[in-house]
Amino acid sequence: LKLESVGYQCVSQVYQHAEFAVRGSIVDLFPMGSTLPYRIELFDDDIESIRTFDPETQRSLDKIDKVQLFPAREFPFTDEAIKHFRQAFRNQFPEVSAKNILYLDVSKGIAPGGIEYYFPLFIESTETLFDYLPATTALLLSSSVNDSATAFYQETEERFQQRKYDVDRPLLEPAKLFLSADELQNKFEKFCRVVLTEKKQDSEVFLCQHLPDLTIDARLKEPANRILTFLKSFKGKVLFVAETSGRREGLIEKLKSFNIKLKVVASWQAFLTETHSLSVIVAPMDHGLLLDDPAIAIITERELSGESIFNWCWSRRY
Repeated sequence: LKLESVGYQCVSQVYQHAEFAVRGSIVDLFPMGSTLPYRIELFDDDIESIRTFDPETQRSLDKIDKVQLFPAREFPFTDEAIKHFRQAFRNQFPEVSAKNILYLDVSKGIAPGGIEYYFPLFIESTETLFDYLPATTALLLSSSVNDSATAFYQETEERFQQRKYDVDRPLLEPAKLFLSADELQNKFEKFCRVVLTEKKQDSEVFLCQHLPDLTIDARLKEPANRILTFLKSFKGKVLFVAETSGRREGLIEKLKSFNIKLKVVASWQAFLTETHSLSVIVAPMDHGLLLDDPAIAIITERELSGESIFNWCWSRRY
């Protein structure tokens, strides 16, 4: 019953995804996303073994430890959902006959091909991915995302206009299924965004620079001359980054010996509000950079040790 509630179909023999079969103490199951189906052998209520099997020959193959099960569909296909579909279908397409094949198949519990394009009829309301993302989410976007979204929605609208008069296969309006390019852009703007581009941008987009050589070299007469010179000339705030709390303490002691005193901060926001010009934080960052506005230098242990092989900058658009 649980498998059927997430869209799996009970059959006599499993051949394709979203099917399962029960034969005594053996359950055959073909989960969505799996390359092969699984054969689960039971001993009373305990699982005795799980093996993959060939759907063509039905012969068992390799033994495995667990099965990862995904729903067959992204919407319910229960009796209650089908009842909701029947009412919503009649309301949405009042001119379509009650003998419509799509309507009859779903009423009988049969999911025809392409039923995913009618999923709003199975539920009360729909949400988007963005409704589940926390406010602190950062989106990594391609610079062509808006053009791609516009082209996709235009093509979808054109197909709808061409086929909307087919009474045997009535279509839902694109607005009920997809976000338009403008709606998608409005969703993007609620979050911090990093935009990737293949083209070189001007200084108005790339608001950062490479760090100079800041290596502390014990072989020199003045080992910390580079970093001391930089800190003396830099007019903004500086954030040192360590990978772990232990390495942070080591970094504090190391710089303290050169009369560089750091203030420990717990987060980026805490650093921005900190009045002390030199701070240190624990964060998973490999390479530092210079931000132009506001003037901030981010320096990792790699820059100080000379391990930094290359520098790079984010393209920031907020």
